[in-house]
Amino acid sequence: MEKDAGCTTARLYLATAYMQQYIPGADSRESQAMADAAREQFDGVLKQEPDNELALASLAPLCFNRKKFDEATTWYKKLVLLQPDNKEALFTLGLMVWTRSYEPIREARQKLGMKPDDPGPIRDDAARRELRVNYPPVVEEGLGDLDRALAIDGEYDDTMAYLNLLYRAKADLEDSPQGHWDDIEKADAWVQKAIETRKAKASRKH
Repeated sequence: MEKDAGCTTARLYLATAYMQQYIPGADSRESQAMADAAREQFDGVLKQEPDNELALASLAPLCFNRKKFDEATTWYKKLVLLQPDNKEALFTLGLMVWTRSYEPIREARQKLGMKPDDPGPIRDDAARRELRVNYPPVVEEGLGDLDRALAIDGEYDDTMAYLNLLYRAKADLEDSPQGHWDDIEKADAWVQKAIETRKAKASRKH
């Protein structure tokens, strides 16, 4: 057991050293090689200790920064199971839902000639039905993750901002104008709440 623990510790040190040399957003061969090396060592740790929180807390953002959202979602969900009060992990899960749903919704609107400020929902029934096959459950899950993050920290204004964005995504997928406007009303309320919270936090700094 001591030998295994020592091996795990060594892998974590090595993985962390590699990760520190990775530059998020950099496409250079050297930076990507460091990310790959870190990933290999973290994977080794998790094979020995599937619930190693340090490995999960490192691997999740590593995959996120490399835009490997499916993998990042897997690791963040495992981390949240171990750390239910990890508001940053819950926030990132919600953020990734918006990141993954925004582009297909935007493309559908563009194909129909809808401008960014045109009210929804998506006008073409077939296009909307196609999106509704996959995205409403994902969006609802993202809203739930953000709600949980906000329950942990009632002044988590970044969470409020993404609640706004996800409700706007949800609005485009609704089957009725009333459903759309109900979602927009909630989105607008979160915008206002985020503004008020940021002002309150700024005022306490002076």
